[in-house]
Amino acid sequence: MSLDHAEQKTFSQMTPTQRDQVLVELAKSLAYTALVSRTLSTSHYPKLEALYKRIEDDHASLSADLESSAQLVYEAVALIAEFEHEMGRGETKH
Repeated sequence: MSLDHAEQKTFSQMTPTQRDQVLVELAKSLAYTALVSRTLSTSHYPKLEALYKRIEDDHASLSADLESSAQLVYEAVALIAEFEHEMGRGETKH
């Protein structure tokens, strides 16, 4: 996916194929964050892993529905942000 500033669109302006690409990249971020969360024994791991698997398994069909895919993006970003916020405060179970 091109990140050229002139070509950037909002999620709602993207085609289903472009939304699919966003979901695939987001799934990669979720997988990495879930791995770190699991390694650090945080409570976020199950939610991160579940959302990763959901997107990874169904990204093509999910991207066809703008409203549902946009909700997934919001949910994923919120989960990652919540995890990163807690890591910034040093909250692990070690």
